[in-house]
Amino acid sequence: MLKAIKKLYLVEDSVLFRTSVRKAMEGSPYFSLVGESEDVEGLVAEITRTMPDVILLDLRLRKSNGMDIIKTLKSNFPKLKVVIYTMQADMKLFLEAIKRGADGYMLKTTHPQILSEGLRQVLEDKFITSPEIRTNVPVSKAG
Repeated sequence: MLKAIKKLYLVEDSVLFRTSVRKAMEGSPYFSLVGESEDVEGLVAEITRTMPDVILLDLRLRKSNGMDIIKTLKSNFPKLKVVIYTMQADMKLFLEAIKRGADGYMLKTTHPQILSEGLRQVLEDKFITSPEIRTNVPVSKAG
């Protein structure tokens, strides 16, 4: 169980989804939104400055691809939990995110309460996915 408020950082190019996550986190007793970015440019510096516990990372951004920075984030910040936040319920993207080190894969259609609970679980070292994602492939972060 989480005992202290954990810091969340959001990388999302859609104002609508950023606003939605911000509002959901305002009422959360578990998370504080410590920063937001529209793109991954300058993200390593922002993460260094804000030191979040978890980052919600969109895959398809206007200027870049969130998938490309996962390995960099995980190697520079080994304790940082990286959760993909996307509209893409695509198995190839899902498996690639896992391969690169993502700690979760949540769809933007996920209810804010389920998202918040998922973020709590990822901080307890559990891999999380949205309820809509179903697979018979066992998820393993090893190898």
